[in-house]
Amino acid sequence: MLKSISFFNQITIWWDIFEFNSKVDKYSVLVDGVSSFVTTKTHFTLNNLNPSTEYKIIIKGFFGKNFVDEKSLSIYTKKAKTPIDVTCQPYCAVGDGKRLNTAAIQRAIDDCREDEYVYFPSGIFLTGALELKDNLELYVDSGATIQGSADVNDYLPQKRSRFEGIERNCYRSLLNLGKLDNKGGYTSGNLVIRGQGKILGGGRELFCATLDKPSVVYDENGPHTPEAVDAWRSRGRLIEVCNAENVVVCGLTVGMSSSWNLHFVYSKNITTFGCKIISHGINNGDGWDPDSCSDCAIFDCEFHTGDDLVAIKSGKNPEGNIINIPCENIYIFDCKSIGGHGMSIGSEISGGIKGVYVWDCDFSDSWYGFQIKATKKRGAYVKDVYVSNCKLSCVLIWAVGYNDDGDSSVKTPVFENFNFKNIVVTGTDYFIKVKTSTQIRYIYLEGFGQTEPIKKVSFDGVTLLVRDGNCPKIETKHVENVVFDNVTRK
Repeated sequence: MLKSISFFNQITIWWDIFEFNSKVDKYSVLVDGVSSFVTTKTHFTLNNLNPSTEYKIIIKGFFGKNFVDEKSLSIYTKKAKTPIDVTCQPYCAVGDGKRLNTAAIQRAIDDCREDEYVYFPSGIFLTGALELKDNLELYVDSGATIQGSADVNDYLPQKRSRFEGIERNCYRSLLNLGKLDNKGGYTSGNLVIRGQGKILGGGRELFCATLDKPSVVYDENGPHTPEAVDAWRSRGRLIEVCNAENVVVCGLTVGMSSSWNLHFVYSKNITTFGCKIISHGINNGDGWDPDSCSDCAIFDCEFHTGDDLVAIKSGKNPEGNIINIPCENIYIFDCKSIGGHGMSIGSEISGGIKGVYVWDCDFSDSWYGFQIKATKKRGAYVKDVYVSNCKLSCVLIWAVGYNDDGDSSVKTPVFENFNFKNIVVTGTDYFIKVKTSTQIRYIYLEGFGQTEPIKKVSFDGVTLLVRDGNCPKIETKHVENVVFDNVTRK
């Protein structure tokens, strides 16, 4: 499987390491029959190409000097487009970081034809919520920032959204595409958001403004009254895409939403690459959240988030069971954490999650590395997870008790068929700090009970790194058919 993303002067290609021969350790790339470069990564980008031109790509896999496998494709670059500069007539947006440009930018978006793109030159363009459309491209140039307002009124009227697994009305996100409809299929799409600039939300100030309501009680652990829960779950995202297909976000620094940053719901074929995703001082400041989506990929990204780096979701009990739209075929590779909580599958899994593929990632600088989690109420399943060639602070597969309000599903979740190969686990002291453990944690597996164990888990080629003189431990409880091969402690 080779996947490609084409612009008028650039092509990015990526492939699934699990479908290429597993013994490959480097790749030779040929363009139009000419050897171009060698890479150990499972993606590459060709720049300075000609518009509307066919390029024939061959990727040869080698183990050492020995040829192992080969894949090829032909791809056309897109036609060149004409820029619509938001600072020019009739839009006249001002990039001074002070003037609110919502109306001007929205007009440029509405006017943009398929042979044009909306262009942001250098400057800080303050704006409230913007409604995107099909077949649209936004280009944020180096030195340019689309800066979300910190005034909660700039994100009205509220719209239908999904937060923490429940459909409800929320403030609009900074960038919005599509209308939420769990029975509607894919009704929007072909959106590109790219460049070398920044898209930043209202951050902590907007977070506090959204929660600044009478009777709201919350602290660093979350909401504590019904009013607080309602305000908490009404926060918008940075970018939210609903019921869409074929969406690309690339090259940008994005973040500082009042909650999650990149959120995709009931959507298909979402690709994010070459981005820095940042979020600090924000509860639920997740980086990249596919929610009841399929065929999504994120790669070559760096996370500086104050919550989950990636959080894969599919709804909350019992509403998520009834809607029953799973998250399937999610690919995460060549990504790195600089702080943040870690990568999560769950806890909202009530539509099911199946087919998650993670490789060549370094999440060692995170609280818990990689985790699969759910409460007993969720129902549904998490199945067929493959993790390879990764460095992780910890591996957690476990039943949790938080975010557990609402009615229960009639069934306990099924956790099965998780495969870890060639991983390094550095250990985390996070659980010591929050007083839920007395020791550095490495690998921890805990099912939902003796009659609802985690099933079919394999670890092959695991290195546990000694921290602070502690002997690395593997802890298991309520598990079945768990295999550990080639485990070493260093």
